[in-house]
Formats: sequence, structure tokens, C-alpha cells
Amino acid sequence: PFQSLFVYPMLMFFDWQLHDFLDGRSETDQLQNKDSYKKNKTKSFMCLNGKDKHTRRYLLDKLPIAKGHVSYVCYDGVDPHIKSNTKVPIILDQEIYHDAYINVVTEAFPDKEIDCFITEKTFKPMLHLQPFMIQGNRYTLRRLREAGYKTFNDIWDESYDELETWQQRTDAMVEQLHKWCELSSQQQYEKCQSVWHI
Repeated sequence: PFQSLFVYPMLMFFDWQLHDFLDGRSETDQLQNKDSYKKNKTKSFMCLNGKDKHTRRYLLDKLPIAKGHVSYVCYDGVDPHIKSNTKVPIILDQEIYHDAYINVVTEAFPDKEIDCFITEKTFKPMLHLQPFMIQGNRYTLRRLREAGYKTFNDIWDESYDELETWQQRTDAMVEQLHKWCELSSQQQYEKCQSVWHI
């Protein structure tokens, strides 16, 4: 019950907040719509990460990086997982939302199983018309469906959402992502179009 009360206001607040911010900068054209949707994208997926977290590093080490737009900002500019500071954070531009077919969401606390914690990171791909996979708490996708949202079991296996540990869920999700990345750009486009109604 608490989750249902939380999810709807969060989406409405985030939708208003993002639109207001972009409108103030005359950048509302950054939100996708059917007319602006780019058919030929250069990347299979995107995965944005601001704060350094062990769960995100675990995922990043398994991602097919070359197939995606991936950022790992580490707010203080230092990735504590890299022995020398010769590598700089990966920072990407907003435009990548238009250049990736799907979004791999790294939620805030996938390793905390007390409750299901859903943030704006989950709602951003909704606003950009991107199917998404979520590294989140157990039953995150189920909770979204219970709140009235639809997810994307038609184009990949979402049973990862039910696995007990965050590592199991991450590994199973990454397996689905690798399968997605093996598809041609045309196949990815067609699958995205097949769930356009969602």
C-alpha cells in the first residue's frame, strides 16, 4: 500500500520538475516523442551512474561497455575502485537519451531488501520512451506493475526481478542485456516499436 501511494506522486513530481527545468532553459525538445524518435541509434543501451556504489561497480564490470553509452561520474571525481587516478570519470551528454534504444537503470539501494525504493532514475526512461531494465530491489518491476505501470517482459525475460540477492538479479539482468546487444540495430528498433504502446 505504501509503495502505491509513493510511486504515483513521484512520477508526477518528477515529470513536472523535469519539464519545468527544461522549459526554463528552452530545451523541452530534449524529451522524446513519436516525431522526434530516432530510428537508427548508435548504441544498444545506456546506463547513467552518478554516485559511486559497490552495486553499480559490480554491474559496470559486467556490462558490454562498447555496445552502450555508459557514465560513471563518481561525484568527487575519483573512482575508488581504480588503483591509480589516471582514469577520469565517464561523463556523457543529455543527448544520449536519443541515441540508445534502452535504459539500464541502477537504482539507489538494490542491496537493501527492507523495502522497494524507487527513484527518479526509473522514471527518466519512461519520459524518454525507452524500455528499461532495472538493477533494483527484489520485486521492483512487480511493484511498478502493481502501481499500474507496464514493463517489458514482451521483449526480454524479466524474471530477474524475482531473484533473492542483488547479485543474482544483476547477473540475470546482464544476461538479458547481452542477448539484447547481440540483436541488430534493426531488430532492436523493431522490438522497441512493438512495445511503443507501453
